[in-house]
Amino acid sequence: MSTNAQVVGLWLVEELWVGEEDLTPIAKWTRINADGSFQSGNGWLQNSAGTWTFNEKEMLFSTQVTLSFGEENPPFFVSFKDGNMIWHREEAGRRVEIVWSAIKELPMSPADQCVGLWQPVESDEIEAIHLRWDRVYREYTESGRSSGYWYMNAYKPEITLFTQNDNKVALSWHVTFENGEMIWKGSGHLNKDYIIRFRRSNKFPQ
Repeated sequence: MSTNAQVVGLWLVEELWVGEEDLTPIAKWTRINADGSFQSGNGWLQNSAGTWTFNEKEMLFSTQVTLSFGEENPPFFVSFKDGNMIWHREEAGRRVEIVWSAIKELPMSPADQCVGLWQPVESDEIEAIHLRWDRVYREYTESGRSSGYWYMNAYKPEITLFTQNDNKVALSWHVTFENGEMIWKGSGHLNKDYIIRFRRSNKFPQ
């Protein structure tokens, strides 16, 4: 197999280091196609595409982006170890290293898992929350309905709700999934002692 063929496939970022800083993103992938095109994204969201070239003699991989911002850095030097593909180069005087593992399907990110209608297992305040794919959320309580926008951090499983209610502040929660439940643990000074457990629902509150 040629080295050119080795880079072709669907790859997931296992590690991303900039100098001594670990900046590994959640569910970051790239699909390198044999026709010279590529797509990249996070979870089920594609956020970049373009073309690629590979200099097999010098083991240099370059991209030309047609979506998102253009590539201004030098090509990556490519190596392979234990089934992984490793890229590295210098950016602004710091070494960048990316370790990729081969995968068969697009990875599911916490943001993908959050989408849907959820009801709390126990709550005196919230009846349900609907986290929509377009990052709009609607919260249902006994006193009515409120809405806003939700954002998932790209580097850690943390969701932040930006309410459209001027009387409420944005709150962030650490998110995990266990036994069919979505678990929120407060990660700010206003909600640090709160834990909310949700289960999926197929029926909106009346």
